[in-house]
Amino acid sequence: MIKVLHYYSGDDSLIARYVTLIAAETASWVDSAKADSPASLKQQYKQWHPDIIHVYGVPSWPALDARIVISPFGKNVQTNDYYAIIARSPHEAERLVKEGFSHVETVLNPLVTKTAQFDKTAAQMVGIYRKVMNSNPLALMNADTLMALGLTLKAAVMGKKEWITQKWPASSIQFPLLYIYSDLENISDYVNKGLNVLGIEAPKRETAYSYLPNDYRKPKSMTGHPIADMLADIRQDGMNMLRLVNLYEALSDEKLDEDELVKTLEQQNDISLFSSILQIEQEYLYLDEGFMPVIPSDNAETTKLRQDLINHLRL
Repeated sequence: MIKVLHYYSGDDSLIARYVTLIAAETASWVDSAKADSPASLKQQYKQWHPDIIHVYGVPSWPALDARIVISPFGKNVQTNDYYAIIARSPHEAERLVKEGFSHVETVLNPLVTKTAQFDKTAAQMVGIYRKVMNSNPLALMNADTLMALGLTLKAAVMGKKEWITQKWPASSIQFPLLYIYSDLENISDYVNKGLNVLGIEAPKRETAYSYLPNDYRKPKSMTGHPIADMLADIRQDGMNMLRLVNLYEALSDEKLDEDELVKTLEQQNDISLFSSILQIEQEYLYLDEGFMPVIPSDNAETTKLRQDLINHLRL
């Protein structure tokens, strides 16, 4: 179940009633808790560790590590740190969009709109919560899922199960997150191939929706391009998982002349960047030492690349 902490002012009886009804109507899909003051919010957060904090009609709140959903209830929104904003009417939604906000949803409030019904409102709310939890999936992956992702991609590149020496982490793989991530990063074909190479019987994919950064563009493959071109692309647009896979393909190509590659990268002053990328390749895709033309480096540039990868789908 998704854990949602509903935060509102205890002085607003209408919102308090609305939250109580929403929590009751969504109880089959959402585990809810309530907080009506900054102190209770902090206490509930510390004790309960919610996935989502849903804020109702409150202009500000303590900074906490959870995904934020906002129902303004006519108040001004004073932050860009959120996953979704839920308007009470099409008019409010239009106003929020004109003010520059994104990820705006409209959910009618049955307490003030006679034509609205709470079961439909609850269903819409659950859909929004699920969409929030499908967003930026890499950040939600546990260690087993991250390892499964890396091993699957490595298997896809190498084409043979014998190249995978690590034990498959079968206990708690979050396949829905892995599938969503692979779709958004344009690596689904590699994931499918890798699972087939490894002989893994994975659950069926299901349609899932997520919120995306406003500047999101699905990565395009650079398979077959020179490694120097891939480095130039990373310098310009940052790191993403598809580019790591493309580089792994190029590094494992038996036709690659490693000495000539190093010479070219030295001439272009790209050795430092390249060694940092190899470190990321080793961490995420289990790149073998035999495919490393230079020694990997873990430095400030590596940290930036790592953050590029982690934050590629961050809102």
